[in-house]
Amino acid sequence: MHKEQFQLGISHRFNVLEENKPTIETFHKIMEEEAERFGKNGKDKPNYEKAFDSVEHETIVQALRKVNINGNYVTMIENICKRATAKIHIDNQISEAFETQRGVRQGDPISPKLFITVIEQVFKETDLKYGINIGGEYLRDLRFADDVALCTEKEEEMEEHLERLNSESKKSRIENS
Repeated sequence: MHKEQFQLGISHRFNVLEENKPTIETFHKIMEEEAERFGKNGKDKPNYEKAFDSVEHETIVQALRKVNINGNYVTMIENICKRATAKIHIDNQISEAFETQRGVRQGDPISPKLFITVIEQVFKETDLKYGINIGGEYLRDLRFADDVALCTEKEEEMEEHLERLNSESKKSRIENS
């Protein structure tokens, strides 16, 4: 049996702070246990913190097409991305507007969904093979917003997953540091 996975953390149906508190606590507990078990300091875990600002607009459009979003919506989002501009505000000075080719807009309600769609495609393409057997189902990863925990039984499996995930992230032009 295959269960469709989804990413918690950014959804209109969830109050992130209250309803996900047990999920967040469990996530952090698993991260701590994995770090302790493998003796890692967290440097080998996937880190998509910067990806929110660095994901290329073309990568967003490709991900939306892969999940069969209505073409009219994809075109609309593509046009919004192509026309995106930013200004830099330092002290009392504001720069001239310049075009952006990367990142999703901070504070825009659709930005988290666009980001999650891209990350979901990276994981589908990565095709993680190992996991932790829980009642006959394999838990391969946990995702909460831009935090990711890979779940494996052995350190060699973890290293293979990290290599595969880093490779796929680079193919998708997503910063994973």
